[in-house]
Amino acid sequence: MANTRYTYNVREYGARGDDVADDYSPIFQILALIDTTASEIYFPPGTYVIGTSLTIPSNVTVNLAGGAILSPTSGKTVTINGALTKANAVFTAGAGTVTVAPQFFTGVLGAPVIVARGRLTGQTAAVATVATYTVGSADGSFEISANVLATVSTTYSFDVTVTYTDEGGTSRTSKLEMLTLAHVVSNSGALANTNGPLFAGLVHSIRAKAGTTITIATSGTFTTVTYNVEGTIKQIA
Repeated sequence: MANTRYTYNVREYGARGDDVADDYSPIFQILALIDTTASEIYFPPGTYVIGTSLTIPSNVTVNLAGGAILSPTSGKTVTINGALTKANAVFTAGAGTVTVAPQFFTGVLGAPVIVARGRLTGQTAAVATVATYTVGSADGSFEISANVLATVSTTYSFDVTVTYTDEGGTSRTSKLEMLTLAHVVSNSGALANTNGPLFAGLVHSIRAKAGTTITIATSGTFTTVTYNVEGTIKQIA
């Protein structure tokens, strides 16, 4: 018979929140105990590494104390389909992605919220998805940003792009403007061996249609290059 206790403290189930141990198993154990009853998972202060993709259902509230951070590892995604209560505007870290249904945000009223973030290292070709997020039940305003470091480079010329559907229903792909080490701003082929190796992205503001997907990616020429890329999607309204 399923346990119908309403509130679950992840520490009581073995989560460490020490930014080292993988806390996936304790969280998954809690989810296995919850049936369709409205429940809450409470995260005390700490950084919770999550090494396996995880989906939290809509009947479960995620309650993050001040200083509680969800940190999925590279290529892993934590999807929160229920309510999110948090004490801090920034609640994610790590190289993976955390996605949240925006209509369920509570706490820090009016504060921008990072809804998706991804970081990939050692890339040698185009990346189809650096970070991605599906807009909730209402149109939303977002800030998109990225940064790149070419760790090994000879010949390359590529862009970081954001693909989305605007509030009028038109699909769009925009190139993110980048600031080079020489403080030069460019967009088309912004990341090139002639102006690298470090590129800081300028914030790109968009308005996206409800129920559509926002995706940060890279595209272009990757003849001889190894690079790290990070992308962030922040909802502001």
